Amino acid sequence: MADTGLKLDSATVRRLADGRFLGQGFDLVVDLPAGPYDDSAGSRARLTAAFETAYREKFTLTPPDVPVEFINIRVAVRAPVAGADVAVQSDARGGGGAVKGTRRAYFPERRGFEETTVYDRARLAPGDEIAGPAVVEEDGSTLVIGPGGTAKVAATGNLIVTLP
Repeated sequence: MADTGLKLDSATVRRLADGRFLGQGFDLVVDLPAGPYDDSAGSRARLTAAFETAYREKFTLTPPDVPVEFINIRVAVRAPVAGADVAVQSDARGGGGAVKGTRRAYFPERRGFEETTVYDRARLAPGDEIAGPAVVEEDGSTLVIGPGGTAKVAATGNLIVTLP
């Protein structure tokens, strides 16, 4: 990382592990204490204690006399990058014409079908607002905004949905 020119003196290091008690079918992701680690009893005790603390925070109790096994361990290092405070702006053109038409859609809160405006996601621009009920379609996904809900296109191009 030093060769990239990043400021390592202000870098943060996060150590994570996927652990579980032997025989369990699920893993719990936990933060680990600062390293370095080795094969000593002290290192093993620190890692086990970190897992047991996280497990107790989530599930209240730990099983008695069951060994901990770590499945994956990873390290994430973050360092500030010049220009990282630049806001990402959407390249959506907008220009109106986002309404594709209408269709009947079922809304349980209305206990029936209702005529619903359908929007083309690619034609929405930052600042555009949509009142539900509405359907927003794009390649690979569809967003349904129920009655009373609203959506606004943020400067980043993300849709911010507010529910009633």
